[in-house]
Amino acid sequence: VVSPTFTIMNYYGEGKVVHYDLYRLDSLAEFEAFGGMESLFLGGVKLVEWPEKIGLENFPENVYTALIEKNGDEVRKITIKKGK
Repeated sequence: VVSPTFTIMNYYGEGKVVHYDLYRLDSLAEFEAFGGMESLFLGGVKLVEWPEKIGLENFPENVYTALIEKNGDEVRKITIKKGK
């Protein structure tokens, strides 16, 4: 998937995967205004960049988080955990 920076949400596989880029949002209210919050609770896989823009406490309980950290110029450390 490519980053949807200018559209905020991109849908793939007939909506089975939704990719959000929340970088340009300033609040949870902005996310809710276009139905973003409702879409989080629908079926399928959700990929969210910049989730802190709306607060992890606002995500469904069945959430996996992935922390991606630089570990050198061309190496990344990815930590995935279930839960908030």
